[in-house]
Amino acid sequence: MKLYLMRHGEALHPANDPLMRLSPKGREDAARMAVALRAKGVCPQAIWHSPKERAFETAQIVGVELQVIDLQKVSEIQPESPIESVRSRLNALSQKEDAALLIVSHMPFLPALTAALLGCRLPAPDFETASVLYLEHQASGWTRGWLLRPRDL
Repeated sequence: MKLYLMRHGEALHPANDPLMRLSPKGREDAARMAVALRAKGVCPQAIWHSPKERAFETAQIVGVELQVIDLQKVSEIQPESPIESVRSRLNALSQKEDAALLIVSHMPFLPALTAALLGCRLPAPDFETASVLYLEHQASGWTRGWLLRPRDL
């Protein structure tokens, strides 16, 4: 299974936008990242996103570029959500070798999920806004692949 963990793009400050939608820079970074993902051959069958507007908007931008129709709102991937239910779902999905999923979520959920999947307490990568970490599941378990950040593009 191929798993792509993405932090949403930069959001507007809550004083200016209580829904914290994407800022113009957040939209631009998400679009640039989507193009880079397409160039890397990333082709998820589905995108899970948190219910928060900034994650949904990021998922939409990436979904259009990668031609993913299946966008799913998943309430268990919000910033402070416990990771157990998502980890269990991912471990069940990982039995399908050809499965590919992109998750658009938040801090501190993403590093916690990364550490849980990799089975370590080492510091997880810094999930800058609009960055993507690639993980792969094989018979031996989850392994960490590449990390792509907007500043790398």
